[in-house]
Amino acid sequence: MASRANFSFKAAHLKLLWLLLKRDLRLRYAGAGLGSLWNLFHPLLLFTVYALVFGYFLRFKARLSGKEVDFLPFFFAGFWPWMAFNDGLVRCAYIVFEYAAVIKRVRFPAQILVPLATLAALTPLLVGFFLLLIFLLWQGKAPPLQGLRLLCFFIPFGLQMLLSLGLGFLIATLCVFVRDVQQLLPSFLNLWFFLTPVFYSLDIVPDWLRPFLAKNPWSVILAWYRQIFLAPKVLFGQGEGWVLALGLILLAIGWWSFSRGARYFPDIL
Repeated sequence: MASRANFSFKAAHLKLLWLLLKRDLRLRYAGAGLGSLWNLFHPLLLFTVYALVFGYFLRFKARLSGKEVDFLPFFFAGFWPWMAFNDGLVRCAYIVFEYAAVIKRVRFPAQILVPLATLAALTPLLVGFFLLLIFLLWQGKAPPLQGLRLLCFFIPFGLQMLLSLGLGFLIATLCVFVRDVQQLLPSFLNLWFFLTPVFYSLDIVPDWLRPFLAKNPWSVILAWYRQIFLAPKVLFGQGEGWVLALGLILLAIGWWSFSRGARYFPDIL
């Protein structure tokens, strides 16, 4: 019989989330010779490969606020946040099934699973931004990450987390009831990726297409990350207001759908 879950975050739930997160990061590369060190080496390898291909072999160019900027910092300021978002959502599609045995046998706070998947996917983002900062320091172009500029980092990061959690709860719920979503999700994210200015700047997009791409919430998030790392000044009014509203709506809908659906998880899994 389906049971009603108590959907509220308590101190014990946060402690359990932290324990599961540490276990997840430790076991991600279990059996590999370097073990959990791959959490550091994998972003470093990606950084090196993309830097060689796009920065030195192909020598791509990019524009920010109408001015030409180095492609590599422009690219990596958008690539790492997107990868964290992409990996988190893909993990959300399977996270309930990973813990199916626990959900069916004991009283388990299933609401921590989506934050677990989302937070575990942030490791490449943190390592990647550290590598980006090292690269900018090496070039002598690192911005002063202090004061207002440092605090502004939480604007795109907060918007990213809202979208990740809101969509994560929706995807985790849908995948339990409609397994085809797991197969469709990578294709959808791949399409979204190419509609997001990760490899290119909106300045080079045809005029008729630019307003459409500007409505992509990730265009706003990446514009914030890039101006924090690359622009001489941090300016508000990048569209963060409507993305915040969208993120809160998605989080409310996602939380509601997950809380409604989770009572049937033990019977379906």
